[in-house]
Amino acid sequence: MDGWDIIEVISDKLQIPKYVSENLQVMLEKEECTIPFIARYRNEKTRNMDAEKLREFQNCLVEHRDIQKKAVSYTKTIEKLGKLDNHTARALKRATTTDELNSIYEPFKSSTKRSHAEKAKELGLEKAAKEMIENPRVRFYCRKFVCKGTVGLSTLSEVESGIKYIICDMIAKHEVTIKKCKEMFTRTSMNLVSKESASAKSASTKKAAPPPKGGVHKYQNYYNFQMRVSDIKSFQLLAINRGEAQKSLTVKIVIQERVEREFKSWGRRYFAEPIVYEEQRRLVAECVEDSYERLIKPKIIRRIRSSLTKSAQEVSVKLFSHNLKKLLLTPPVRKKIVLGVDPGYTHGCKCAVLSADGSAVLATDVFYLRNPREANDKVRRLYQQCRFEIIAIGSGTACRDTEKFFSQFLREIGNPNLFFCIVSEDGASHYSVTPHAKGDFPDLEPNIISAISIARRLLDPLSELIKYEARHLGIGQYQHDASNSKLNKAVSDVVEDCVTFVGVDLNAASPSLLSRIAGLKKNQVKNLLEWKKTKGPFINRQQIKQVGGIGEKTFEQCAGFLRISGDEVITISSDSEEAPAKTGAKRKNTKSGTASSRAKKAKISWQPNALDKTWIHPESYDVTNQFLNSLGLSSDGVGTQTFISQLKSKLRSPKEHAASLDIGEPTFKLIVDGLTQPNGFCDIRDAAESSKPIYRRDVLSMENLRYGMTLKGRVQNVTEFGVFLDIGVGTSGLLHSSKTKGKWELIKSLIGPNDVITVDVENIEIQKQRIGLRLVEANVGGMVL
Repeated sequence: MDGWDIIEVISDKLQIPKYVSENLQVMLEKEECTIPFIARYRNEKTRNMDAEKLREFQNCLVEHRDIQKKAVSYTKTIEKLGKLDNHTARALKRATTTDELNSIYEPFKSSTKRSHAEKAKELGLEKAAKEMIENPRVRFYCRKFVCKGTVGLSTLSEVESGIKYIICDMIAKHEVTIKKCKEMFTRTSMNLVSKESASAKSASTKKAAPPPKGGVHKYQNYYNFQMRVSDIKSFQLLAINRGEAQKSLTVKIVIQERVEREFKSWGRRYFAEPIVYEEQRRLVAECVEDSYERLIKPKIIRRIRSSLTKSAQEVSVKLFSHNLKKLLLTPPVRKKIVLGVDPGYTHGCKCAVLSADGSAVLATDVFYLRNPREANDKVRRLYQQCRFEIIAIGSGTACRDTEKFFSQFLREIGNPNLFFCIVSEDGASHYSVTPHAKGDFPDLEPNIISAISIARRLLDPLSELIKYEARHLGIGQYQHDASNSKLNKAVSDVVEDCVTFVGVDLNAASPSLLSRIAGLKKNQVKNLLEWKKTKGPFINRQQIKQVGGIGEKTFEQCAGFLRISGDEVITISSDSEEAPAKTGAKRKNTKSGTASSRAKKAKISWQPNALDKTWIHPESYDVTNQFLNSLGLSSDGVGTQTFISQLKSKLRSPKEHAASLDIGEPTFKLIVDGLTQPNGFCDIRDAAESSKPIYRRDVLSMENLRYGMTLKGRVQNVTEFGVFLDIGVGTSGLLHSSKTKGKWELIKSLIGPNDVITVDVENIEIQKQRIGLRLVEANVGGMVL
């Protein structure tokens, strides 16, 4: 399309250099690179853009490609109608947004249901209506169209009505009208009003229902609500939309009377006043009024509601993605034997003790809080048998009483190094009945599986949570009201980024983790697992290329994220590694005596490569070895403290080293980072000190809280209006956006689930079960807020 340059438009919209946009367009569309690969290994081409910015570019590119396709489609449709002129064709080519395209196409759009105007046109009145508007100095007689016995034309009144319908339609679809509407009907010119619906009122008066928790009805804040459209927050709009959908609220958009008067006045001046003859001028003036009330105004309101909802849903999905990313990147608790507890009253508290790596279930049991002595004996036996070091208590029903039980238990045991912590169990009950869970634990009850999952969420949150449906994780804000496709894509992108950037040990990773590595498809993951099962563990990254279905491109995209930490040597016959032939394909006829065939049958001895346990990409191995040789070092020592100390002592300026190796500074930094990590690998989750669990030995209640008391709270959820925190009293506290020392936008962008921040208690309402908090300090991402 020659109307506009997609690179220029995106560069201008996202405020990034044109050469970066060109590089990204090539990598995404022509080279088919994944976002994680570009973010980590192509920084020279992107000026160090992170994954979120790259995805923003990718979405923008897809959106503008769709606009180009839509413009072509609209052009063809209008051409088929025989109404395409040069002006319309140029306008479609120049349109860079969906709104622009829809505005241009609107006059040509036909509806499935015939309108009054279309019926009048079928009666032959279109020419008359056009003449009245286009020839204001010509006198026009409606009576000549009267045709006795024809419905719609049998009287003068019917003829005038038909002509009016057509003129109203013409005014509403006129290019000048559409432009004027955009100018005048902005978000500042109208208010959104919501009230309690009649059905909700009548339901509340008929039934003597018990008052809701805290004495506040769900949508009570919106029973008499009015706000300028430009000022309404996304969470308010989504709450109102949901209330309307549930028939609890009635909602309307009210346009300011002044703006309506000005628009109608303009319409009369533009369409009616140029007409010379009074009768025709009056008829068109009436059409302006009718067109506005019946066609233009409803369309404006629909457009505004749709635009508001779309914007709010985008904010909601973005907020959910942020919460999900923080949750998935919660640091794992390493090398601790954990007792996972799924609390309950009726079915008891389900327990499972997991080994330090979470792979083995050491013991399971169920105890009932109503029998404290028996419960104590059972937990004591588990402790003596397994010597668990942390107790992970699920946050659901009976959590508070279970906390009290374990607080007493810890006092009796007397081990100062034994603690309990609260772990969110949102989604655990859903997961425990999935085929995935039953496949992992075919002989265990779902309740016990929930306890295992709670323990694993503490030991390795990422590995466990990717098995869950993200919508069950209890984070975000009205994201379920957003488009399923957009939400699912956002979830998929976040999970892919988290798993890929953390990376996996190829020989230890579960199918769930491998399937989330960028660049790997389901079939390729299946082939990797089958290869490992039949031939033993991978020894060298280059072996990945021997797996069926994995070619050079796939290897390039995924290899840097698949670590190999083993030190075994394996001998494999390369003819057994040959990729399986496609079904129905004929094998090439090769003679067994040739040198080529003898080479294929030769044994290959795969040797470990120390660089395979780092995040250095195989494409950089040669330059890495060249760099190490220049320092008198060998890659054999990678991961040892001696090697790291020697390397750091010999380093000069990064710019100097990068120039001598003929690589960019970002690539050189990546190589050095990979070489200076203990054991060759740095888990990016470990850097999040603010996300470590809060361990407790005793229990607080709301009655223990006092105004001004300083506490540490674990973030449960970040919303547009504030942060919900678990402060250990069984009721979530709210750190409102106005209580964050004026740093709300920064805090909202940095903190997320499981971060720990320090707060003061500012407000306690025991009857309403509300706790208001004020920020004292948040140490997140290396920043103290």
